[in-house]
Amino acid sequence: MPLDYLDVARLEESRVAAAMAAVAPESRPWGHGAGGFLCRGQPGIWCNVAIGGGLQGPVSDAAAAEVIDFHASQGIEPRVELSPFADDTLRAALQDAGFSVRMFEILMYRELSPAEAIRPDSPLTADARIERVDPRDDRLVDACGEVVVPAFCSPGHTPTHDEFDFFRKNVRQPNVVTVAARLNDGRGPDGRGTVIGVAATDEPRPGAAAGLFGAAVHPHHRRRGVQQALLAFRLNLLAAGGAAIATIGSRPDVATYRNARRMGFQQAYTKVILTRPGPGLRPVVS
Repeated sequence: MPLDYLDVARLEESRVAAAMAAVAPESRPWGHGAGGFLCRGQPGIWCNVAIGGGLQGPVSDAAAAEVIDFHASQGIEPRVELSPFADDTLRAALQDAGFSVRMFEILMYRELSPAEAIRPDSPLTADARIERVDPRDDRLVDACGEVVVPAFCSPGHTPTHDEFDFFRKNVRQPNVVTVAARLNDGRGPDGRGTVIGVAATDEPRPGAAAGLFGAAVHPHHRRRGVQQALLAFRLNLLAAGGAAIATIGSRPDVATYRNARRMGFQQAYTKVILTRPGPGLRPVVS
């Protein structure tokens, strides 16, 4: 029986909240009936967010104040990912506390089966391949970071040491699988090929949701099917591991959205990213 969107939301929102809490330098459960987690790291890093809230019923007005204090006390612009399935009391509390819409993110999903082999429209050419990244290989991890970190920065922003450190930490999370597209040119950090694209996913768990995230292709190697090949590789890895669905969060105006649609993903719901700007508070830069 096909999943309905509430089923997808329950799988996805609990998955992403737990994953974000695991990778963030600091996290704690979000109180006052909100559920989910409050997460933070260095100002500007994408883990600065309150996530997974309002899915267990009504919340109190203090839930919004808790986000503000947790983030603003460290110079971080308060930021919340709000699911459309969250209880309306959370939306109201955030509105009353001065939060406003920063952007929207579409949550897409695809059901998986180990019996289905997923192939990209255009396979990689013979001069490239995709393989799992050994998180213990420091030089290879750093080469992957040189592709990914700049790709997720705002225009004009120079990546910081903290952002590269956070990328390394994410790759080395026990439940994260990172894969790289590499040229067969005998170059790169280990002489086994230049890294031209990188992407990540959760380690598959039978019957669970697994997120696809962190995909980036080096600017000199775009428009040759690398991102779609990375997507197919991860989907097959997840299906073989028994994952029930794969999910992707994306804006509708980027290549990720278009590639996901071509690979059988469908839109489940749209999340709202809410922020509360203030003097001296740094927003997420990527």
